[in-house]
Amino acid sequence: MSNTEKTFVVENMTCKHCVANITRELKENDDISDVNADLDSKEVVVTYDDEKITSDEIINTLHEIEYEAQLKE
Repeated sequence: MSNTEKTFVVENMTCKHCVANITRELKENDDISDVNADLDSKEVVVTYDDEKITSDEIINTLHEIEYEAQLKE
């Protein structure tokens, strides 16, 4: 297992419900070990096994639940 931590910017995360929804959806994936969504910064820090899932797959998961996400540079 190779854990990687990446930060994603989610501009349309606007309320506590969004934070809960994003956290719940991402934590359903067994390859993601930790999710920390911060409403004030509109950032989601995700720790995941980069041998099993990619940052693009995480972005796609967020898009599927109507959130526009991009990898923070």
